[in-house]
Amino acid sequence: MNRTARLYWLVEELRAAAPRPLTVAALAARCEVSTRTVQRDLQTLMETGVPVRTMTGRGGGLVDRPRHDPAAGAVHRR
Repeated sequence: MNRTARLYWLVEELRAAAPRPLTVAALAARCEVSTRTVQRDLQTLMETGVPVRTMTGRGGGLVDRPRHDPAAGAVHRR
């Protein structure tokens, strides 16, 4: 899987799993790359504005973070 396809796949995986967190190790195993590659890809996604929330510790992982629009009073997924 090339990088562009992997970035798209990561976004879709996070959205499909939300609100359950996914670990970097689980994502790396699913797309058959190293955990470091997934970490770099996630950093790229976050830098381009994809809302990803990270949680450390037991039960932690990565989830798609909903965007809150205070004017509309609603939560929107990006």
